[in-house]
Amino acid sequence: MKRLSAFNEFVEMERFPEFIRVAYKNNIHVDLAAAQSIVALRLKETDYLPHKLLINIPLKINIDKTARDYLSGKEGLQNIMATAMVVSSKYSYFILNFFMKLNPPKVPVKIFYNELKAIEWLKQIV
Repeated sequence: MKRLSAFNEFVEMERFPEFIRVAYKNNIHVDLAAAQSIVALRLKETDYLPHKLLINIPLKINIDKTARDYLSGKEGLQNIMATAMVVSSKYSYFILNFFMKLNPPKVPVKIFYNELKAIEWLKQIV
């Protein structure tokens, strides 16, 4: 059951008992300022409490290096327990996997093609 939702020009968020769903909007460019606004929105909507993320990645998104570094750093990962990323293409899977090998995640992260499988995995994380 959805508990609350929030959005900005880059993402839409829905809060569920076990996780937060973050859906990036299609055909956007995420720079450092955008990444900071996304993290600020997530922290506000979760009352700064620990939580798990389900992230839906669209086909067309560009996240620059400064934004990627911020999102995978201390501030960007604040209060995140685990992250499941859902992609719809092999290309997106390959790119995400490549970046995860370059910069190993500091929290459990797994990439999925299927949202239900991603949710099942998140529910197993304590």
